[in-house]
Amino acid sequence: MSDDGLFSRDEILAGGASAGDVRRARSLVYLIEQESQRASDLQRAVTASAMLANQSAFMSLESMLDPEALRGSLPGESDEAFVESFRAARRSANSPQLKLIERHTRDWIVLVPPRVDLRARTFDLLCQRYEINRKKCSRMCAAFGVDDQAFAETFARVAQRPLDEACPTGGGGLFSRFRKS
Repeated sequence: MSDDGLFSRDEILAGGASAGDVRRARSLVYLIEQESQRASDLQRAVTASAMLANQSAFMSLESMLDPEALRGSLPGESDEAFVESFRAARRSANSPQLKLIERHTRDWIVLVPPRVDLRARTFDLLCQRYEINRKKCSRMCAAFGVDDQAFAETFARVAQRPLDEACPTGGGGLFSRFRKS
């Protein structure tokens, strides 16, 4: 059994309102990651389908008569489709990357809870799993209401650290850690 940082055996068996909120927030993080991955998979499938349709639309009569070319044009039989099928079958055991979650915010935004404390707890878990900054993750931050003062106060109480520490505003960059204050 691998530890992905979402649930431990003791937390699952523990009770109480606080433990319930933690479990719910962890479940929301998991669902956000899964929905982002699903949306990405769907987008890739649509793109591959469009490319295949485009290739077959421009297939010449001569290539239609060539048996090897005809075999290569069948779905899943061309070299590109063969390699792509391996990519599609390989599901990473790791969490989806932050860029994927940010890119597909509109697909999982319905999962964001209306309760500020649960939103803050969920966002704190995301900040612990990923290096989030407001400039690069503007859609995700907007979905959670990070710019709201009430959210910042609730986050500081729930996470026991300031929001700016967990989710900096700056862009960072490759050499940001070497800059002098």
